[in-house]
Amino acid sequence: MRRTIGLPLHRQVRLFDQLVDFVPDHHAMEADEIAYYESHKHLERVIPEAVDALKEAKRAGLSIALVTSKNRLELETFLPRLGLNGWIDVVISSSDVARPKPAPDSVLAALEKLDRLPHEALFVGDTVYDIHCARGAGVKVIAVGWGAHPVEMLRAESPDWLFEEPAQLREFFRSLARREGDEVAGVGIPAAHG
Repeated sequence: MRRTIGLPLHRQVRLFDQLVDFVPDHHAMEADEIAYYESHKHLERVIPEAVDALKEAKRAGLSIALVTSKNRLELETFLPRLGLNGWIDVVISSSDVARPKPAPDSVLAALEKLDRLPHEALFVGDTVYDIHCARGAGVKVIAVGWGAHPVEMLRAESPDWLFEEPAQLREFFRSLARREGDEVAGVGIPAAHG
């Protein structure tokens, strides 16, 4: 089940259709999942160091896009809890593209809105789907090991960088801030796990 994290909810609820002998009501399943998530939001933990890393990226002069497999409804309930208002320039959800993660469409849409080219961007993600999405868009990838997929799975995908602790990501962006003239857009920094 954990390996389905990072796929859009509408795909997750269909993954196990072959295991039942009836036609599931996928819309009801999605609504139930969102309601369950909301009723358990008190168990969600925001990772302050990851939020700090995103803020360091912004202070370094990067444009920030949140590229998520969450749909708009999921995002409307989740995003306010992170306290990132004013730190993110563009949000692309699975509802905003025809082919969400792992297809590259979400990253390409973010790049277009930020007016950036793939070689000017970094993608930070915690799933193999993030890595596939970024690679498909021609963007360098930073994999982070505190989220949905185990570090070993991420390492097997050969990301450009792999950080196991949020403090490492924060320091990476601090080092970018010390460089002058770098123009890079950052997309998809995972700041919560739930």
